Amino acid sequence: MYVIEANDEVCHNYQVCDDWLEDKTIEGKNGGFVASSFARELIAENLARNQPWYSGISEKVNSNELFQKLAYEKRGLYQVIQKINSDERDKLFIQACHEAIRLTNKQIYEQANKRGEVPNYERETLRIRTGLSRCKNAETFREFITDFWSRARRKYPIPTLHKHWQDLMELVMDDKQWKKARDLALLALASYKGKGITDFNENKEDEIHEDNILIDVEID
Repeated sequence: MYVIEANDEVCHNYQVCDDWLEDKTIEGKNGGFVASSFARELIAENLARNQPWYSGISEKVNSNELFQKLAYEKRGLYQVIQKINSDERDKLFIQACHEAIRLTNKQIYEQANKRGEVPNYERETLRIRTGLSRCKNAETFREFITDFWSRARRKYPIPTLHKHWQDLMELVMDDKQWKKARDLALLALASYKGKGITDFNENKEDEIHEDNILIDVEID
């Protein structure tokens, strides 16, 4: 048990988590049980300790099993990211990572389509998560995130990264904030709610506006 200062921001952020990260009732062969929200537990502990709501998520979610448990709540996590009180640059960083994942999936689809294969998006997700887990200092994180972004923007620019380049690179280049950036990148991966090709709209055409740049993505 903790005695905490429940100021307005803490109360608001916990309420957002409580609204979007709900416990689930699971039906089993021998009866049902309630599975509590893993993501809400992580966030609530940070709020109680007066830390950033995503603090330490990379160290706590340190296996593929725990990542899958977190990603199971991706839709709720996505809503939390949009609605919680947080630094705007943090949200832009997550948004840039979401766009990079999306463009990476687009490339995976195109390559698999040429070979007549089924796109394997899960393999790329595992590669990204494993890469993040190997980041042990500021230098290795910078190598990872720049490679991740550069792979994604081989054909198309990443809109948020292009528009907010200076702000986001300040976060990446700050040796004191690499753990924070790693947490945000893992959170982006877990909360990405697109499922490969189904992330594009029903008209099979997606337009990404970036200042004066217009990208038409056509899906076969």
